[in-house]
Amino acid sequence: MGHQDLPTTDSFLAAAEHAHDANSASEALQPFLPDPPCKEVDDAVLGPQSTGRTAELFSQSTPPLVPLVCFAAEIRGLYSQIDATSVISPLREVLSHPDLHANLLRMPRLVSQLAHAVAEKASLFPGLCAADILEHLYKVLSHEYQGVTNVHAPLLSELVRTSQIQKAEQVCRGTDITQSDFTLHLPRVLDFLEYLYLAGMIFLQIGAYDEALHMWDTAVSLPLEPAQAHQCASLKRVILLRLLRDGSIPSAETLFPFLDAVACSNYKRECNAYFQFAQVYGAYVLGSPNLLRDMVQNSKLEFEGDNTLDLVEQCLQARPKHAICSLARVYKTFPLNHLTVFLGLESHEATLYHLQELSADETIQYEVTKCDIPNDLHSIPVPDDVLFVDAGRELVHFTQPTFIAQAFNPSLALALASETRSSALLKNNLKKTVLSQDVISRIISFSGGTTFATDNRDDDLMADT
Repeated sequence: MGHQDLPTTDSFLAAAEHAHDANSASEALQPFLPDPPCKEVDDAVLGPQSTGRTAELFSQSTPPLVPLVCFAAEIRGLYSQIDATSVISPLREVLSHPDLHANLLRMPRLVSQLAHAVAEKASLFPGLCAADILEHLYKVLSHEYQGVTNVHAPLLSELVRTSQIQKAEQVCRGTDITQSDFTLHLPRVLDFLEYLYLAGMIFLQIGAYDEALHMWDTAVSLPLEPAQAHQCASLKRVILLRLLRDGSIPSAETLFPFLDAVACSNYKRECNAYFQFAQVYGAYVLGSPNLLRDMVQNSKLEFEGDNTLDLVEQCLQARPKHAICSLARVYKTFPLNHLTVFLGLESHEATLYHLQELSADETIQYEVTKCDIPNDLHSIPVPDDVLFVDAGRELVHFTQPTFIAQAFNPSLALALASETRSSALLKNNLKKTVLSQDVISRIISFSGGTTFATDNRDDDLMADT
């Protein structure tokens, strides 16, 4: 908007005179609601010594949209606690207007700007009573409507800031994102993304991991170009929360089911440190705990800047449990000495602590027995390596997980994918074995042809045929 086109106080007053109802007000006031808000327009709305606001605030002949435009401008320009306190009484008078619901639906941009202005000034001016104002707007807009409104994100932000988590949870559980109306209640998809991100943070804080992932997965799946800040922030937490819950992350096709290759590439670039962390995290191999700690140290500033370092630390604390579960799917019995070394822990007590937690969660059951362990158990194969450790006398025996073991087990889809890959590997190994030189030589010998020499003559039953 050029300076020559900027509205004036006189033009605002003229527009207010033509605002006889919600329809006429929404048309007349559009020039005074630039997106984003503009200080020059706010100054014109308020006028010298707030003449614009004063003229219309107490006017009984206009709908509530006119004074709300003034309030939005005034709240954005607040400079003192005294001014903030003086706004409350007249604002509450306007918010009690009997036709407020119908009016707010006519100008969703005004509602969004007013709500964000209140939330932004809340920490500076407690006298503004931001939570009360935002809750009132939320309740008005949510009358007979369960979708997301343009007040949801500012309200959740204020409730989190003031540690009202229980009330924030009630707002989230009372909202159905599938019922969202993007024409009346939600003018911008950015408001929707901000709500999804904040709702996920609230669900994470109360330990509702599935609900948090649902919010963030939805945010990430929206096909926007370029990827928005709240989408990248959500994806970073999706990766960490899946690692915390499942021990691994699914394929890119599962993470980004509706996105094209360009969008996927953008996400991977913006969240590269998290994908690298996830890759090492999901590889339960010898030495990976140390490698993970080094990665966290190298990316610590990025994690701190993203406010995800606490979640990263939780993942590190949970990783021994995932590693135990991965071994328990292969071995029924494992020496305690080997298990402690494999997990990268300092003592048997630390290993037993994680085993006890898994048992308490009914994720897996175990029993520790003492016996003389044969020498051939001093070296045990583990993924991509072999453990050469004195086996000692203590063995950990794993039993089948109970039917409710979900906390640290992969989902059914991940398990099925793992079994499919294992089946393919078995087929390839079988093919290599059948077509190996030793097997072919036996077949030729059995058929009366020439046989190849073998290293194990004593075991070659066909060699003398």
